[in-house]
Amino acid sequence: MKKLTKLVSLLLALLMLFGVMAATLSSCNDGNDSENNGENNGENNGENNGENNGGSSGGGDNTTPISYTVSVKTVGGMPLEGVTVYLYENSSADAMIVGFADTNASGLATINAKRSSDYVAVLSRVPDGYHVEDYYTFSAGSANIVLTSSVIEDEIIPARYALGDIMHDFEVVTTDGKVFRLSDVLAKDEIDAVLINFWYSTCSPCISEFPYIDTVAAEYDNIAVICLNTYAPDDENAVRMFKSTQGLSLDMAKADNALYQAFGNAGYPTNVMIDRYGTVCLVEVGGLPNDKPFRAMFEYFGADNYKQKLFTSLEELTPQEKPDVQQPSSEMMGGVLNSNGVNITYSPETESADAEYSWPFVIGKFNNVDCVYASNAFKDSSFATLHADVVMQANQAIAFEYYASTESGADMLYVLVDGEAVRSVSGESTEWETCYAYVADKPGTYRISLIYVKDSYTDVGDDTVYLKNFHVASPESINKETYIPRDCATEDSSTAEFDYVDVVLGDDGYYHVGTADGPLVLANLMGANILSSDNSVYTWAYNGEIIYKGVNYYDDIVTYCSYASNAYPVDGVCTVNEALKELLDIVIQVKGFDKDENEWLKLCVYYDAYGTNGVELADPIAGLAPHSAFDTVVNESAGLDEYPNTVTYNRLIMPRGLWFEFIPETSGVYRIISNSDSTVNGWIFAEDRTELLVYDHIERISAITDPDKIFDNVSMVMYFEAGVKYYIDIAFYNVEEVGSIDFKVEYVGETLEIFRSASPSGAFTYELDENGEITNKLIAGGIEVALAEDGYYYEKLGDGVFGAAIYVDFSFSNGLFNLPIYDYSAKTDAERVDLLSLGAFDFSKTERDLDAIALIEKYGVDGLREHWGSDYDTLYEFYMIEDVAAGRYHGKGTDYTEFIESYLAKVYHGDENGDLTYYTDDINLRGCVRMTAELAPVLQALVDKYTFKNVTNSWTKLCYFYEFHGPKET
Repeated sequence: MKKLTKLVSLLLALLMLFGVMAATLSSCNDGNDSENNGENNGENNGENNGENNGGSSGGGDNTTPISYTVSVKTVGGMPLEGVTVYLYENSSADAMIVGFADTNASGLATINAKRSSDYVAVLSRVPDGYHVEDYYTFSAGSANIVLTSSVIEDEIIPARYALGDIMHDFEVVTTDGKVFRLSDVLAKDEIDAVLINFWYSTCSPCISEFPYIDTVAAEYDNIAVICLNTYAPDDENAVRMFKSTQGLSLDMAKADNALYQAFGNAGYPTNVMIDRYGTVCLVEVGGLPNDKPFRAMFEYFGADNYKQKLFTSLEELTPQEKPDVQQPSSEMMGGVLNSNGVNITYSPETESADAEYSWPFVIGKFNNVDCVYASNAFKDSSFATLHADVVMQANQAIAFEYYASTESGADMLYVLVDGEAVRSVSGESTEWETCYAYVADKPGTYRISLIYVKDSYTDVGDDTVYLKNFHVASPESINKETYIPRDCATEDSSTAEFDYVDVVLGDDGYYHVGTADGPLVLANLMGANILSSDNSVYTWAYNGEIIYKGVNYYDDIVTYCSYASNAYPVDGVCTVNEALKELLDIVIQVKGFDKDENEWLKLCVYYDAYGTNGVELADPIAGLAPHSAFDTVVNESAGLDEYPNTVTYNRLIMPRGLWFEFIPETSGVYRIISNSDSTVNGWIFAEDRTELLVYDHIERISAITDPDKIFDNVSMVMYFEAGVKYYIDIAFYNVEEVGSIDFKVEYVGETLEIFRSASPSGAFTYELDENGEITNKLIAGGIEVALAEDGYYYEKLGDGVFGAAIYVDFSFSNGLFNLPIYDYSAKTDAERVDLLSLGAFDFSKTERDLDAIALIEKYGVDGLREHWGSDYDTLYEFYMIEDVAAGRYHGKGTDYTEFIESYLAKVYHGDENGDLTYYTDDINLRGCVRMTAELAPVLQALVDKYTFKNVTNSWTKLCYFYEFHGPKET
């Protein structure tokens, strides 16, 4: 079963690789006891040997070698392995080396030498960040060395941080203008540890965990939290706006992406714990939508009696509960489960490494139906195991029925056959479903292992899986799409030689078994393989083990691992093209025997298809990679209400989305429009995966033609070159949402001018000085604008060179305000809800004054006491009710309400029926006015009043202009 534990742990890496939280099978630490025993025995033996044989105290035969023991630990009590200890004859500068040894996993090094009272130990190969003395003396034959550590002063970001590394210093400026410097924070007496959270603004798992981090962080003053956004599309203001709109009190900042990459670049969010000694102690990838994991981290690393320890998984911090129930006998289980005369022996987990914490499956009822179920429901970080040894003949299928009531994608029932994972089940079933676990290719007894893994976070439904009706069936009776894994390499037990399937490179660029249209050859990148039952290709690459002829192939391999982690409907595998086959050959050079040219097939599987009417398993990474992208259908003409392209999401995919390849036949401007009832995002990439366009809702026409959908669907406009390969990616805004999105691609013309935002809401930037350093003066971002001699503002193209005119949007809500300046749709003034009617342009009144006026109008001054209750005195003073009631306001400006109203006549007039009529036939310009020299400072005051103050030209966020799209030369 130990093999199964490791295999399931590798399977869970699929969920963790790109931001999905999953639980490991077990948090048992097999090595703890042995390490402690080794440590104690080593120290005791070393000390006793030294004392008994004379040691430094004299006596005995001086020519007889004895053991000198050196213990090297951190000040937090953690052994340091791999430190070289040199034994010198004394502490003088010209002393000779007597011997040397490396410390073991218990931090012990033993050196045999003749007795002397003058020996000293000198350390080498000590990891960076530790403070080492020139030499250390012995006492009674041993030296117990304790090394202190601190954050490394330089700010060089290493290529990769490993657990146990000491952090290099870094400094960021938070959204609140505070300088967060790691060394300074850890130097504070009240701070015991730092949590670094890597996130980005549209990452749903990131968003879901922030409220829990915020809540728990507020309870632990001794833990500092810094949330770092290293995502290129998010700028400093996007970070600031995110924090504000989410109502978070956490410290947030924009940071160098290299810092995130140093922790593995494995997915968002990533949480990193840095302890009080500056050590990287935990790197946890994936969302943690619960307060329990953060509370567990903060409790451990903030404890007064903290003992330094490295954690490979957060699960190790979560105490496991031992089972208090037993599995019924095999006969009793069979009486409930078996049907159709099947011959099965049922057993619980017995492997010593796992049995102590393995919960059993037990007998019960579900909706009055006899069944068995996993007994670890609602047990955080737990697993339940049921083994079923089944006697089958060749070409027989073993099947069972299940009903899942679990958290989709997190709490999983894994189905293993002879230790190899073949199925996973999670989510909430609506009826009993049949799982065809395996089809035997030869007679024998097969072990079907069912392992239900429960995470430590969210509980959904009954938090278990129910089972019934184990039976043997014929392959012909399989009536649902089922794929059975087969190894591409099988060992002949009599010769210990391997037989390999015949493979053919097909016209689709992939390797197939047998013929060009046979089953696809799939690289098993995320699970255990024939070469290793303990590791996967991914773990080898991640650990930096795939180095061939001086080249580390981590980046190349992990690219394909990202595809495998999102594969569907089979897990952890990637279709093999020529490029991947070359990488597998390199893996074999490093990890295999390189006995023949087919050995790469030891890392591969294929699938037999059943219940598919003879159709083989389709490409499981379709749409995930540029070379597996879907083809794009282009509409014959613009304006057709047809959406011929459909992208379907039936699982969470990270990184985001599925790709469509687009090679235009004609150069020109194309518009890509989606059609969905949900909010979606869109991207356009070049062939080298460079991001060319991210949809950011900058066009105004969508607000006019379909105001309800302004933030729902994409409408991307870009100039495309004929014959050049592009990729389109459209995905749900919520990464966990499933369903289909239709979209169309239409040719608009050789050129196009779009009426777009002059400064999107998230486009703030910082002004730079002559050295390129940030001056901390925020500017609006977007286009540069300038005032011309005619009194109007234009896009600034150069000194004295003007482009398109700038227009102010009076009639629609925008990226800054949820309300328009003037609500033209209201029939009466009483129905109007807009900035004008709310007094936004009366700068003699502050926001607090306006709130106070509204409260007085609603409740009256005397009614506020009853309305506010016990908070009356505080709120009365806060709103300065006495002043406001007396007509004394606290703004420092002028009331510009009438001035703004004077501009309305430039926008529209009402006809005899009171219907709205615009003064322009240009649909883009309806509700807009030209930006003038006299209007700009008023709108600047409006933005200063309600958003960030004194941001250069932030009024442009209320404005639009015509942007040209066409060939660069024009």
